[in-house]
Amino acid sequence: MSKIVEVKDKDNLFSPYSGKSVIIEDEINESDKTLAFVYYGMIGDFAYVSEDFSLIAEGLDAGSRFEEFISSLDVENLIVIKVDSEWNGVNYFGFIPK
Repeated sequence: MSKIVEVKDKDNLFSPYSGKSVIIEDEINESDKTLAFVYYGMIGDFAYVSEDFSLIAEGLDAGSRFEEFISSLDVENLIVIKVDSEWNGVNYFGFIPK
């Protein structure tokens, strides 16, 4: 079962498992193996999906609400951080232990 945590500080986002920054020099830190996905709500699509999470991510239908999709997943120890980026929409960052 996944857990969704809301945070307000969108500038300093770190993996709860590795402690590594999610964004480095305005780019997604794809080298962090605990980062499962980055989903940008404004565009309604994944900006990044790890190899481990790619098959699961394919299960999201275009008409689905992202939070309902995430809540329905049975992924052990998945933590999803929800960040309201105001004019930029609501973004989601998923983490799994490695």
